[in-house]
Amino acid sequence: DVTDGDVRRGMGQDLLARTAGEVMTARPRTIGPDLMAVEALAMMNRHSITVLFVVADGVPLGDVVQAYDAARAAGLNRVLMVASPNEPGAP
Repeated sequence: DVTDGDVRRGMGQDLLARTAGEVMTARPRTIGPDLMAVEALAMMNRHSITVLFVVADGVPLGDVVQAYDAARAAGLNRVLMVASPNEPGAP
C-alpha cells in the first residue's frame, strides 16, 4: 500500500510517472491486532509516521491504523505528530 507519507516523500520526484511499487515503503511498520490504541499512537510518534499496518502471525489483515483514529480511540481530542527531518515541511 502507498501511504500519505510515501506520497509526500515522492513529491517533486516526478511522482505521477512512478509506479506504486516505486513510491511505497517496502517494509512498513506493523502492529498486531491486539495492540492498544495509545500504544499504536506512541509507536507512530516515536517513528514519526502516521500509519501502521495491522498483521497477525506475519499475515497482513488489510487494515491500517491512522494517527487520528488511534488518538480518537485513546480518548484524545487531538494529536501532535512530530515530522521526520526527511519529511517535506519538517522544521
